[in-house]
Amino acid sequence: MTEKAANAKPSKNSDGVASRDKFQSAENTKQTSERLNSSTWGSPEMSKLLRSSEKSGDKRVGLGFNQAVKIEDSAITKTRANLNELAEKKMGRDEFAQFKKNEALFEKRVDELEQLYRKQHPEWKRERALSEAYKEVGDTYKQITKLLQVEYNPQVPLVYISQLGHPTESERHDDERQRTKLASQILDHAAKPTAIDQGYHNTCNVSAAAEVRAYVKRPSQAARLVVDMATTGEYKSHSGIVVSANPGSLIPHDEAAREVTAYGQRNHASQIFQVTAVNLSMKRLAPEFQYQQQEPVAGQKPADGGERIYDMHLNPIAVMDEELHPWHPGDKTPIRSDPGQFADLRALPFIGNDILGDKVDDHSWCVQAQHPKWKDYTNYVDSADKLENTVAKAMDKGNLPMTILVYTGNEPFLSDSQQAGWHVVNVTGYDAKTAKVKVDNQWGAKKDREMTIADLFNTMQRRKPQ
Repeated sequence: MTEKAANAKPSKNSDGVASRDKFQSAENTKQTSERLNSSTWGSPEMSKLLRSSEKSGDKRVGLGFNQAVKIEDSAITKTRANLNELAEKKMGRDEFAQFKKNEALFEKRVDELEQLYRKQHPEWKRERALSEAYKEVGDTYKQITKLLQVEYNPQVPLVYISQLGHPTESERHDDERQRTKLASQILDHAAKPTAIDQGYHNTCNVSAAAEVRAYVKRPSQAARLVVDMATTGEYKSHSGIVVSANPGSLIPHDEAAREVTAYGQRNHASQIFQVTAVNLSMKRLAPEFQYQQQEPVAGQKPADGGERIYDMHLNPIAVMDEELHPWHPGDKTPIRSDPGQFADLRALPFIGNDILGDKVDDHSWCVQAQHPKWKDYTNYVDSADKLENTVAKAMDKGNLPMTILVYTGNEPFLSDSQQAGWHVVNVTGYDAKTAKVKVDNQWGAKKDREMTIADLFNTMQRRKPQ
């Protein structure tokens, strides 16, 4: 389900970043910073320092970036410097200043990533998880650098070219400018994953489950998907599926083409990610079809989002409308120009896990209470207590965000959307004391919620009219 949007969107900080309110004295902080900056993570000296800090009760040392001191890994410092050298040449002063701010926000997520990896791998020692967190930041920087380094590719233009393969000087300049904007957007998503939105498109499934989850857990993998598509026109998933995009789908359309992404709208980086994620599912379920993003047709009712599904085996290819095609065995669904037909909750575990490199059959994080027959594809819960146990377990194991199927005919989503239909949101946090969860909705920051488990469960079923 889509949500129309307007106005500029305020930034949101990533959920789960622990605050640090107890620090060493200024002198000790300076000494520790100098020692860490001169060390290499994972070295004997660093391991000794970490053990020493644990014995002394210093919870700050080795836990990443915070407001008191930047603890920098030498590899990150070099990778960041290379990225910034390129970015500064290609960006205006204000844009580069914002780029640097997003770097700082992203690097503060080291705390969050380190804690996440320790939950996912209890056998890991502290320095191993921290090393992985820093590596994740560095690998993300490398992907963004790769995008900025690439010269114009005539096969993968990111702007409209009047004569394909023969751009004018102005078109080449516009293409380079668009790649620079795309780099900034990737970093913005890595810094603030829960600020990602779907805009006017029927992509709540892949924007919530696949995109937000990827940027929260493995931002380098989300960045790789966007960069590969934007530079080569192809993306290879961890299972080996190769997705090729229609060139027009890589050009920003409508809201994604605007200089500033407005509140609740989808930017260019998200357009590329979401189009690729849907086609990843289609390559597995129905390879004869391709999902494309085109310029919307104005004046349509309901409003046209520019989404099309083509039968690529027809000559010429044609947009599919109401023809029936098997989705799962025994389940026939009408094919329309709606990506949800191929990326509903049953398909999300495969999409999300294949992008991250996780086990593709793990569907524990896709939760619903409406369809008992979907147990083989999703995590079905039939009570608020089971939902709470499921969320608590995911929290303990580092498996948030958790994607939840809700019906927007129920409040508070009805007031937000003014229409009833199926939608997915992400649970990004849980407080056992209050039995409340943080719910991230990709309709804009103002539509995010904190609600009780009982209230959330009540939104997960379609109620019969009284």
